[in-house]
Amino acid sequence: IAQENGFATNVYGVLFDLGVSSFQLDTNIRGFSFSRDAKLDMRMSQDAKLSAFEVVNKYTKTQLSDIFEKYGEEVKAGQIADEILIKRVEKPILTTFALADIVLGVIPRTGKLHPATRVFQAIRIEVNDELGALREGLEQALEIVGKGGRVVVISFHSLEDRVVKQLFRKKEKDGLGKAILKQPIDATDEELVKNPRSRSAKMRIFEKI
Repeated sequence: IAQENGFATNVYGVLFDLGVSSFQLDTNIRGFSFSRDAKLDMRMSQDAKLSAFEVVNKYTKTQLSDIFEKYGEEVKAGQIADEILIKRVEKPILTTFALADIVLGVIPRTGKLHPATRVFQAIRIEVNDELGALREGLEQALEIVGKGGRVVVISFHSLEDRVVKQLFRKKEKDGLGKAILKQPIDATDEELVKNPRSRSAKMRIFEKI
């Protein structure tokens, strides 16, 4: 994109906002959320071949358990994977409500966080290769940023933040630049009132030297 628009070098700054858009979350077409019943899709790009349907209905138990644990940090990953395999033998799992109900059968709802939240996050990350895309994007941003330029990243969950932190640390050791702050910046109380979805946001900054 930078090359196509004539600014592929000496860029002053690049900002990554890693949040899924509210429009995508609130619409029932893509199936990102279990708050509305929709087809299991979760593709950011409709040109992508892999969808949530394929993940849920075709992945092996090991594959499902691995992504739930790795991308969702779900402690009952194996049990949820087992239940998915049992249910999909009876009939394909087609909708967000159907998948959420399977998770609820393994983890009863007790607090504010819906038990299916981590599973849906894990599937979305897998479908869109979000962490791979993040690493690739950060590497390319650091290539086009000039001396004194900055790469700023706003992440919304610990997996993303960890990728950013580790890559910035590595680049600092390599002598490419420095992380401006050792700890990420969180949303202020004032911002939280205006935008509750910013509660999990963390911002990190890297300056190229």
